[in-house]
Amino acid sequence: MDFQIKYAKSGRLNIAYQVIGEGKETLIAINGWISNLEECWHLPGLPEWLIALSASCKLIIFDKRGTGLSDRVNEIELPSLAQRMEDLKAIMTQEKISTTHLLGFSEGGPMALQFAATYPEKIKSLIIYGSYACWRQMPDYDIGLPAEIHEKSIKKIDEHWGQAIGLHLMGPSVCQNKVYQNAWASFLRKSASPNTAIALYKMNSAIDIRTILPKITVPVLVLHREGDKLISPALGKHIADHIPGATWLLLPGSDHFPWLGNSRDIVNAIHQFMGPDDSVANEYIPSAANKHDTLAKMALKTKKLTEEDLDKLFEIKTFLASNYLQNPSINDISRDFGINTFKLKLGFKYLFKLPVKQFLLELRLRHAYRLILETEKPVAEVAAITGYQQTANFSKAFRQKFGKNPNALRRSQFIS
Repeated sequence: MDFQIKYAKSGRLNIAYQVIGEGKETLIAINGWISNLEECWHLPGLPEWLIALSASCKLIIFDKRGTGLSDRVNEIELPSLAQRMEDLKAIMTQEKISTTHLLGFSEGGPMALQFAATYPEKIKSLIIYGSYACWRQMPDYDIGLPAEIHEKSIKKIDEHWGQAIGLHLMGPSVCQNKVYQNAWASFLRKSASPNTAIALYKMNSAIDIRTILPKITVPVLVLHREGDKLISPALGKHIADHIPGATWLLLPGSDHFPWLGNSRDIVNAIHQFMGPDDSVANEYIPSAANKHDTLAKMALKTKKLTEEDLDKLFEIKTFLASNYLQNPSINDISRDFGINTFKLKLGFKYLFKLPVKQFLLELRLRHAYRLILETEKPVAEVAAITGYQQTANFSKAFRQKFGKNPNALRRSQFIS
């Protein structure tokens, strides 16, 4: 994806951000611990999720000061939440945004909560996903994580930075996948240095903003997955219970990353809470309303597919949009989603105009296209990442899809 990197001046620092989509409403996402705006487009499933999230709004994502493409900060003088809020205000000022919807994900949740409490006039609605007001255990707060667990995590970062640390907690559904392990390790390395990662972890685990929760007056939706292994659902429920009028929504699944698993539920919940906006079509993850479009009605009328079948097929499409590099078999998908192979193959092609395997191939080739343009990985490595054992077969499929061999595409960007 080619979304321009922009910079907003916050005092003397430059804060990197991207604008995705063109909806009437604006949604600013505050990401978790660390990030890199360029590298996020290489994490399988994340680009599709960002596109889906921006389907009905203008989405803004940014690297917090000290991480990714934003200016670095002194590790001894970590930014406060107040300073980070100034960075968000700088982006809003540069983009001429007076009011916005705000999404706080993971460690980005406390900053989003603090911003909404401090500047309610700037916030239309607040969505918190997989987050906390206080992450550590306290005498009056036994649901927090004990200090020894945090110390163990810091030790892990210190000794194993550069590896796919934490993936078993953040993405258990993909933690055994070598491709995802490599992509996550690369994302971490390019987002922060080991010392920066440790310093930011310490800062995030020391946050305690419980006292501001009752003061938040904007509409709030708190989302959490019931099996989240990184941040307990009890921490999200605490937020919802202490903000007047907040909506609590506990979703199935164990992945902390919202773009893995059934990401459609999260996207739909966010869009519905923000309010309808049909200005942009959703290419990757259909909304619940899409079940009632012409094709779905025809499928039900011919009695080839039941309402339950339709739900499962939309869930399968969402799952494949985040897990396409795993290249699951028809039998595996059929078993995992409880739909027979005949209905899976017939229904998927009928609804989405592509057989399952062709749909997976399209997504893998799009991923390969991004890797060719945005990384220096050899073509043979890109072929292997996208599931091809023979580089020649990969190059042929790539040429048929995009009209150029991978190497020719890479050379053309420098010529132009």
